[in-house]
Amino acid sequence: MLHIDPDAPHRWIIRCGQCDHYLQAAGDRITAEAFARTNGWVTSPSTRCPGCATIAAHCRPAEDPVQSLGIDQHRLTAA
Repeated sequence: MLHIDPDAPHRWIIRCGQCDHYLQAAGDRITAEAFARTNGWVTSPSTRCPGCATIAAHCRPAEDPVQSLGIDQHRLTAA
């Protein structure tokens, strides 16, 4: 989650949606997002710190190679 720091309107706070890590960045929103991504943060579709982003990437179910090639599984079993 990216929001403006209430104590300093020129500072942005980027908070991880999974844990309690946060990052502070100065400037406008675009600069703050670029700073976060440069430092390993994922800003879209959900905000994640580098650690949570790594865990999410490794815990994602493996992609089925048959589906990724666009092969109809019913045709394979019917033959």
